[in-house]
Amino acid sequence: VFHLRKGVKFQNLAPVNGREVAADDVIYSYNRQREQGRPNAGQLASVAGISAPDKYTIRISLKQPNPDFLIDLTDGHNQVVPRETVELTGDLKNGPNIGSGPWILEKFEKGGATFYKRNPDYFQQPLPYVDRVEAYNNFSDSTSKIAAFRTGKLDVLEGLGPQDRDSVVKANPKILVQDDLRPTTQILSLKQDRPPFNDVRVRQAISKAIDREQVRVAAWGGQGWMHAGVNVGGEFFLPEAELKQRYQRDLAGARKLLADAGHGSGLDFEILLGPNRPEDTTSAELLVAQLRESGINARLNVLDYPRYVQQVLTRGEFTAAAYGNYSSLPTPNAVLNGLFTTGSSRNINAIKDAALDRMIAEQGAEQDKAKRKAKVQEIQRYILDQALLPVVHANTEIAMLQPTVREWYPWLGYDHIKYAYVWFDK
Repeated sequence: VFHLRKGVKFQNLAPVNGREVAADDVIYSYNRQREQGRPNAGQLASVAGISAPDKYTIRISLKQPNPDFLIDLTDGHNQVVPRETVELTGDLKNGPNIGSGPWILEKFEKGGATFYKRNPDYFQQPLPYVDRVEAYNNFSDSTSKIAAFRTGKLDVLEGLGPQDRDSVVKANPKILVQDDLRPTTQILSLKQDRPPFNDVRVRQAISKAIDREQVRVAAWGGQGWMHAGVNVGGEFFLPEAELKQRYQRDLAGARKLLADAGHGSGLDFEILLGPNRPEDTTSAELLVAQLRESGINARLNVLDYPRYVQQVLTRGEFTAAAYGNYSSLPTPNAVLNGLFTTGSSRNINAIKDAALDRMIAEQGAEQDKAKRKAKVQEIQRYILDQALLPVVHANTEIAMLQPTVREWYPWLGYDHIKYAYVWFDK
């Protein structure tokens, strides 16, 4: 049972006009979110029903225990929206986007920039401290992003690799650097509902052909660690010693698997790449060279990053794509249900594995922390054995702040609430 804070209002925009947020809004939003095919339906998959005894009370019943439920419920992907905005056109693809948060959306450019202004009626006064937020997603490469940061157009620059970080700090030692502890996992996304990647032997051959240590040293300057490619949270990760053993390169084994799969004379396919850092390109070029040694002829097709996001991550139009499944989902249930369960709209690799679906469901209901950790780690081993998501490298996200920025912290999600706390020491 949840009790809503009284007096919280939607932003003062038509057709909602600043009315109070009520229990019916929460019920409508969560039921809409749970609909089959919604991108984040997996986060509310354990919900059996939602009711409202009164205007400020919400009762949610679950199909089974869910240790991640409170975190998933409050994640930025699960927004509470007023019914009136959806009913204008049937969806929110073209707005109006109205919520109760600190920022009012002024303008959204698909594949470009997003502009927000301060919500003067936000219930947590005096937040937000700044008047505007401008989020630019239309930089084609890291060079243009860094140029904008160096000239002061950007106050915060996220998603950097160590090479860019070092060059910027060398030019201005006063720049503030923060490592985001979430791993950025460079993986190879493979469409598994069609040849050749519906054959587990082909996927296993690719994984065996990768020299991850060479990528870590040559592309990432020795930074990074071994990772299973499933961002389930640090306490659930497989031990690095085990991963190092599993990730031993085995060219002979790779060639045999390819031959057994009918590709003894070679295998050709295209890898789409949307580099966001110089290290992404270097890693991909090393990957292609390493695969070639096992008889795999992979060709890189480099797209600018905004186009890559739309084609690969949004529409899922690819056969193979480098680094196509970074997840910002907050919990093991959200990540596993979203990226790996059959039929999930986030399952861009078209993975369909009944045994894995059962394992994911079982871990999601386990209340004992130690037992759940064991189940989540077994899932990771299964994903590795089946080579469902071959990993190339894992490294931290790096953010850079202008020297005057205060109270900015990495935040898991896309809701931009973190900027409500930012202020400038000028």
